[in-house]
Amino acid sequence: MKQLEREQELYLQAYLNRAVKATDRNGKSYVYKEFTDFYDEAKRKNAVLGNNFAKPVNSDLIAIAKRMRNYKGEEGY
Repeated sequence: MKQLEREQELYLQAYLNRAVKATDRNGKSYVYKEFTDFYDEAKRKNAVLGNNFAKPVNSDLIAIAKRMRNYKGEEGY
């Protein structure tokens, strides 16, 4: 199964390479002038995660907050 998935990824990559090099009917200019014309990251995130996706939280900040909460709880603040 892993081999089949890898093969599918390779074929998809080949297809996308061809698509990104597409030109207009005259063959003079590319259809996709910039990367964002070809791949819209925000639109893709919304499609996969929905509109309510959050930015990842820094684990260091979580650890600091827990230490502060414990410290304040022990001292009676």
